[in-house]
Amino acid sequence: MTGSTDRKKSAKASAGTSLGKAFGILDLFSLSTPLVRIEDIAGELGYTRSTAYRYLKALCDAGLLVPFSNGVYALGPRIMELERLLGSAIDAAQAEPCAAELVVGQELHGELTHSEEFCLFAADTGPP
Repeated sequence: MTGSTDRKKSAKASAGTSLGKAFGILDLFSLSTPLVRIEDIAGELGYTRSTAYRYLKALCDAGLLVPFSNGVYALGPRIMELERLLGSAIDAAQAEPCAAELVVGQELHGELTHSEEFCLFAADTGPP
């Protein structure tokens, strides 16, 4: 519950501008809250329904959210596109040291595979 409270505080803190208010809505989504209702947005962030709908329309138009029935919203396809861009922006040479940190104190052997679609480091702690 603390993570949810922290996200709500972050959303309210970033609400100084219209853009911050719109992005504050994104802070309400989490693994445990993949769908958000208009009532939750208005209630948690203190927006009127009309203000919440205006920000939701902008986020939907940008592909960051998708509407479902009855005022329910989910993260949109643009979020996945941005995540993919972030993943492909990580150079393979940068990925290997990060992967090595995951196996602290053990000798690391593995193979790094990198493409435009993914970056994967398969590792084991046994001999090469």
